[in-house]
Amino acid sequence: MYFNTKWRQRAITVAGGYGEGNQLNQLNEPLDIYIDGEFIYIADAGNHRIIRFTPTVDDGQIVAGGNGRGNKINQLNRPANVIVDRTDNSLIIFDSMNERVMRWSLANNRTYGEVIISKIKCSGITMDKDGSIYAFDLSEYVIRRWRKGENNGTIITDVYKHSKFFNSFKYGNIFVDNDHSLYVMKYERKTNNDPHDSYEWCRSYVDKWTTNDGKWIPIIDNGSYEKFNNKSIMATALLVDELDDIYVVDSDNGRVIRWSEDGSIGRVIVGEGVNGGEANQLNHPSGIAFDHKGNLMVADRSNHRIQKFEIDRN
Repeated sequence: MYFNTKWRQRAITVAGGYGEGNQLNQLNEPLDIYIDGEFIYIADAGNHRIIRFTPTVDDGQIVAGGNGRGNKINQLNRPANVIVDRTDNSLIIFDSMNERVMRWSLANNRTYGEVIISKIKCSGITMDKDGSIYAFDLSEYVIRRWRKGENNGTIITDVYKHSKFFNSFKYGNIFVDNDHSLYVMKYERKTNNDPHDSYEWCRSYVDKWTTNDGKWIPIIDNGSYEKFNNKSIMATALLVDELDDIYVVDSDNGRVIRWSEDGSIGRVIVGEGVNGGEANQLNHPSGIAFDHKGNLMVADRSNHRIQKFEIDRN
């Protein structure tokens, strides 16, 4: 994707859009999406399930969970991430409120999953091309990696030692590229209780950790006072394309922002900067993904729908 690529500003709804609900054509706070060929896999958090859609069919198919909120092996509790592992035709699911990662086979209509990582306190996971799983461990502020088949994760870098300004982070997420470099997103929100100057501020950062030399490179430094288009950024999801351009979901402001590789140039690519329910608006968006044509898919959480922003070729 070239940095000057643009997307049409009015999106097409490809899943959900029929209000909050648990029917097969409805979603309830979708948090993440994964595109695999023609299929759209959705972490339908409020319905405690993973549901799969094809773009031309209104009804989805439940492929994991859907048995109510719970911690049994056939249940999920607010799944936050879903990844397709093509090596064994399975789903990797971060089951957030159960603090576990599950592998759920897509073969033979499997009705239960397998816990592969337990007692994990994080806000999201990612997977590299070799099938290793990474998580930003918020209990110790480290990045852990689980190679396929491992039960105990290995600490590969300490985030806390390289963090600025913060004593702790309320939220963190990561992305791993094909070179196994990690992009780490950190976010915190606080309220100033000064009666003479009361305000709420956000700090959002993206740093890159390079595998070859183990160095940290600051990419995006939003800070508490620096604003993007006069709005503080609440970054809740992160994606990096093949040219190392960085895409961040700014949930509070209903938009997606793209930065250049070095973070020097940032542009709003979709969303109006305010939350809303029109075709050109988003409402507390969360996950993002690209399909094979470069169309941008957004999990429009509070509108309970998945929006497709098509590439504008004009």
